[in-house]
Amino acid sequence: MTKGSMDELLKAMIKDEVESQLKQYKDMMEKLAQKVPAASAPKAAKADRPRRAVKAVISDAALAAVVQYKIDQVVSYKQGRGAFNAKVINIDVAKGMLKVQRIGDGKVVDRPADKVYAAAADVPAAAPAAEPVAMPAAPTV
Repeated sequence: MTKGSMDELLKAMIKDEVESQLKQYKDMMEKLAQKVPAASAPKAAKADRPRRAVKAVISDAALAAVVQYKIDQVVSYKQGRGAFNAKVINIDVAKGMLKVQRIGDGKVVDRPADKVYAAAADVPAAAPAAEPVAMPAAPTV
């Protein structure tokens, strides 16, 4: 017996078994089908109507928070458990977001303007340059 005929035989056996098991429910299903009206086909979405773009609406408070900052201004913000000093590198007025660059590690992050605060006056605008450290000469043996 070939594999193809074996598959067909197996499918026929499964079909017969399923039909015999469902025979007891067939009458009940036909009665239910008569009582329940046929479901109408779902309506297709109107493709001819263009979708409207959703404009971001920024509140007056968020707008006021954004406009108080200037590019290259030193600010601070909290994220997670840490507080970071950063420099403003871009301002997105439409979204109320500031793109800031951390002073310590240079990482660039986007923060909502109402979550950013003016930095204290003693915060440097850039991280101090590390001074080279002279290593002691290795001892000779």
